[in-house]
Amino acid sequence: MEVFKGCKSLQSVVIPKWVSNIGSGAFSGCSSLKSVAIPESVTEIGRGAFEGCTSLQNVTIPPGVTDINSSTFSGCTSLQSIIIPESVKIMRGWAFEGCKSLAEVSILNPRIKFSDVDFKGCTGILRVNLPDRLTWDKVKSNFVDSPCIQNNIAK
Repeated sequence: MEVFKGCKSLQSVVIPKWVSNIGSGAFSGCSSLKSVAIPESVTEIGRGAFEGCTSLQNVTIPPGVTDINSSTFSGCTSLQSIIIPESVKIMRGWAFEGCKSLAEVSILNPRIKFSDVDFKGCTGILRVNLPDRLTWDKVKSNFVDSPCIQNNIAK
């Protein structure tokens, strides 16, 4: 459901509390979108929902989201940090691909499943925060394009 796809003048969005699913491509290409408030009622974010939102700086993935589909935040070149809540069980590939300004990633679920390309092209990641039961060795292949891989910066 590409409801706002390509809406270049849209700058901020507050998604209503009755929404449970953000559809595929819903806000893709909204190049002026800077912030999104996603309510806790949302459990799924569709494929490419925010792909190419080049001005998006702030987004909070609420607890309750279990699935981040492929390319969800791909090409969000202004996104600076992301916390992936414990409720997220799977990221389906290229979720944050090309987010060049992404400097810090926090993954809270020690059993999360993700592919080796979820953070491909994220050349600015300096820090990766991990829960105690998720080791750097299990996730470092996701961050091969980032400075953190050379410095082995993870908590």
